[in-house]
Amino acid sequence: MIRHRRPRTTVVVALALALTTPAAADAAAVKLSCSGKGARTIDSSGTVQCAGSPAKGRTLAGTVRNDTGQPVAAKLAVTFSTWAPSKGGGYTVKPTSTREIVAKADGSFSIRRNPKTRETVEVDVLPDPGLGIAAAANADAEIARRLDVKVAKLGGGRVRITVRGTTVRPITVYILDSFGNAVSGVKPKKVDRGGRATFALGAQRGKFAYLVSTGIYADLFWYLGRPTFRL
Repeated sequence: MIRHRRPRTTVVVALALALTTPAAADAAAVKLSCSGKGARTIDSSGTVQCAGSPAKGRTLAGTVRNDTGQPVAAKLAVTFSTWAPSKGGGYTVKPTSTREIVAKADGSFSIRRNPKTRETVEVDVLPDPGLGIAAAANADAEIARRLDVKVAKLGGGRVRITVRGTTVRPITVYILDSFGNAVSGVKPKKVDRGGRATFALGAQRGKFAYLVSTGIYADLFWYLGRPTFRL
């Protein structure tokens, strides 16, 4: 990594300006996080991303602070937007509803959702001079439906993969070797209405993996690919 050093004179000038210029007022802020157990991450834009179980969904936890950094019981406008594949490729994100909630006295609030695929949750802090909030602040999060996958060993080299959590079809399941390559003689299969696909691996034994593909819906679900099993 190459690190660039600034000239010392630049630092001196910046320090002088800081001592003679009044500090700008801080802005209100809202922070979101994935509550409880379950997969989570933050993308390159800083958007919080959570996995929601098919049965219970996922809860977002949030905190709001005013312009001086103090937690306040602010009013929040929460907008929910659904994702859907677009005819021209990619996805269309469409707002579906907005509701107003109020944070607790300590600035905390929570939002529980169980979307069918992926949903964006946008939280906007409403200005309120009485609470020390001069301008709006906002934060976004995304909750994607998690696909639950179960492996059942049926004996005789037969394996059943069951995918739960969505009625979207087609869903294709691939059986791979431990290096991620297709297993010889084993073709991918589409799951049935019950989410099941059964494979015959014959006399092949060892460590295998599976991969679930939802095609054009791939980015709408939370799925951790290539988990392994043994025969």
